Amino acid sequence: MLPTVSRTVLTRVPFLTRAVSTIKPFYTASVSATGGRLGHVKAKSGFETDMVLPPHLKGPGPSATKQDPEVLFAAGYASCFLGAVNAAAGQAKVTLPAGTTISVNAHLGSIETNGKGFGLAVDIIGAFPGLDKAKAQQLMDVAHNEICPYSKATRGNIVVNVSVE
Repeated sequence: MLPTVSRTVLTRVPFLTRAVSTIKPFYTASVSATGGRLGHVKAKSGFETDMVLPPHLKGPGPSATKQDPEVLFAAGYASCFLGAVNAAAGQAKVTLPAGTTISVNAHLGSIETNGKGFGLAVDIIGAFPGLDKAKAQQLMDVAHNEICPYSKATRGNIVVNVSVE
């Protein structure tokens, strides 16, 4: 067993060692996949979809009945991030305008440093109709730096750009 240090557990991966926060889970989502990017995913909750390759990988791309992992990742990140923005607004005693939206673009590409494998990058774009842009950016920054678990999970692993329209 690896040592616990200041509520963190050290994880050893062949190419790096990093600290990972420990949590006390209060919810677990369970999804099983078969067939990889050309397969099927099914959640214990009943959600399921066929998977498809994106066009750049010579696939037809996502549709109403088939998705790729990046679409599912972007959907999860966007909905989670909007929840974090709502929490940040509550802490700051700011009322979010009707129509507030978070859009996430999840980019899949080759890793430039060694040309082997693939990597992700994310753009998070907030739209806050009628809210001061500086205040909106402040809420986005708090959501990204302090609240959103997706942002915490990706921090230091992929490029995440956070902006306001």
